[in-house]
Amino acid sequence: MRCDLFQEAKPVVRVQVHGLSTQEMLHGLRNGKLHVMLLIQVSAKVLSRLAFEELHRYAVCVAVLPAHPLARARKVGLEQVANERLIAYRLKDANAPAVEKSITAAKRAKSQQAEASTFDRCNNGGYIYTVRTSCRFAVAVHVLAVLAYKEGEAVTSARLAGSVNTNPVVIRRLLLLLQAAGFIEMRKGAGAGSRLSRAPGRITLAEVYQAVETEEPFASHSRPPNKACPVGNCIQAALEKVFASAKAALQQELAKTNLADILESVQVSCARSGKGRK
Repeated sequence: MRCDLFQEAKPVVRVQVHGLSTQEMLHGLRNGKLHVMLLIQVSAKVLSRLAFEELHRYAVCVAVLPAHPLARARKVGLEQVANERLIAYRLKDANAPAVEKSITAAKRAKSQQAEASTFDRCNNGGYIYTVRTSCRFAVAVHVLAVLAYKEGEAVTSARLAGSVNTNPVVIRRLLLLLQAAGFIEMRKGAGAGSRLSRAPGRITLAEVYQAVETEEPFASHSRPPNKACPVGNCIQAALEKVFASAKAALQQELAKTNLADILESVQVSCARSGKGRK
């Protein structure tokens, strides 16, 4: 997108470019930090309480060598593409994640159909999904612990990234969430960097978790289970009770520990291992 051309055409509109993930943009919309976001369409569940207006659709093309059997086909379906041993996407393509999701679903459907048994017929509603875990919370605590360790000294995102062993872009995205929650302040220019804006003892891990984790810790089915299956008809109600109890226990346990406790534990471990202060 040529933001400079847009800014020239609409001088009353302020344009800023940030490298935010979809979840971070959704979080910004819901807390009032952002007004509008541009993204590929996601599920209705993700867009809960938000309005989505379709602006454009992108064609998805399949490129193969002339000798490939698909090169002679007049029409290519996802099932045919999913059968291929190697599928490549260009990272700069905005619709690559959507294509990958569609092909993964096609592969999963084929695998489930091939392995169908009497019980597996209950799985026609899309019961089995891969589970993704997030390390955002762990990295956020790591970053805050470094800032607490520096006792008010401004720390650059590059230096924080060096401690975490990740890309500074990842750290900057996380810092925006921590700043929005009121844990840190970020400065530019002379003395640029981030520092805590609250005493370590007044920042609990429960607060950090709520600030950076935008997804539920225990995900339910992506689609409703098959109601014709005796288990599928009632499993969600049973799981919701367990998930709610586990989530409450998680929050209570995290609330018992604050950033000062983490820093003390880090310093004790460093003293035992002979690591000096840097």
